Amino acid sequence: MRWRAYVLALVFVLGAAIPVSAQRDDVSPASREVRQLLAAAQEQIAAGDFETARATLDSIASLGPTSQQEASFLFYLRGQVFYELGQPERAVAEWRQALSIGGLPEAQVQALETTLARLAERAVPAETPSSPRELLQAADQAMRFGRADEATTYYEAAIEGFAAQGDAGGLARAHYGFGNHLARTTRELRGALAHYAIAVEQAELSGDAPLLRSALGAMGAVAIAADRPEDGRAAFARLLALLGDNEAAPRAAALFGIGEASLRLEDWPAAVDAYEQWLAVVEAAENLDAQPQMLHSYALSLRLAGRANDALAIIARFDSMAENDDERRRLALQLEQDSARARRLGDVAASCWFDARAQERYVALGREEDADALQAVLDGCPEAAIE
Repeated sequence: MRWRAYVLALVFVLGAAIPVSAQRDDVSPASREVRQLLAAAQEQIAAGDFETARATLDSIASLGPTSQQEASFLFYLRGQVFYELGQPERAVAEWRQALSIGGLPEAQVQALETTLARLAERAVPAETPSSPRELLQAADQAMRFGRADEATTYYEAAIEGFAAQGDAGGLARAHYGFGNHLARTTRELRGALAHYAIAVEQAELSGDAPLLRSALGAMGAVAIAADRPEDGRAAFARLLALLGDNEAAPRAAALFGIGEASLRLEDWPAAVDAYEQWLAVVEAAENLDAQPQMLHSYALSLRLAGRANDALAIIARFDSMAENDDERRRLALQLEQDSARARRLGDVAASCWFDARAQERYVALGREEDADALQAVLDGCPEAAIE
């Protein structure tokens, strides 16, 4: 899998573990930026410029929606883009995510449900599947087009058939598919983890190394999303042990997953260690530009570990990478998001510190309104916390 695929998988799958809520209020700089980008994406879609709209929406995903409505509308627009780009299966997945988040107007929900029902009708198999292999194919297709109940029935039948045949490879594929279905379509994360565990076991028995790695990666990400970071860290560590030194992209993904799980566990030293190794991998591959939002997790772990100067050095790297005022403003907005995340992890001092760094950049940009909005927050912070 290419670097971009790994990056997006981590942004969206691991990001599912973080509750979508307002950072402070509906007029925060981050919220204004997200809404401006959503409006721009709408205009690009209306103009038929779908590739540009896709890039705009990817930038919103990296920045992070600040409310339930923004998150659901982001997935709604992504669905539109993928549909127009001739990828109806991905469109269905995005639209179902929008519905699961909630927050869309009722009329839009009804129209979307009608569209999904029509797309699902197109994907009905021409003939009734009978063999385990055919059942698995039908299950995968039903899952991709959002026919949840039908997908469940087919997966269960495929698993029963492969079990009767004693086909470990088939069982591994069926349980892996069922896990994906539960994680992505119905959001039954704990059920998904149970199926991934069986997929790992059967993949080992059958010697299917690629599937074993995929199942471990999915297990790690979903365990974090299910608020089981210890299990997530164990899965990513196991995956890492299977990878060679020359497999840069999957190694980076596994290391980042270990860092993410360690943050959830409030194990700051382990998080720092994982992110340091992750950074070494992506820098050696000259691929750091593809995943700047992940570098923020490294800075966050450093600050939480009490290494403010090292965190500041990472932020300085962002300053040097910014080529114009728009990118510098994006950095300030991301620092606000880092602040919100530190607060969710229970470190108010670290949250204040990131807000202070964001304010410094707003001042340098001459954005007095944004700087003043943060000052209202910083007035409630201990002075020692912001230095």
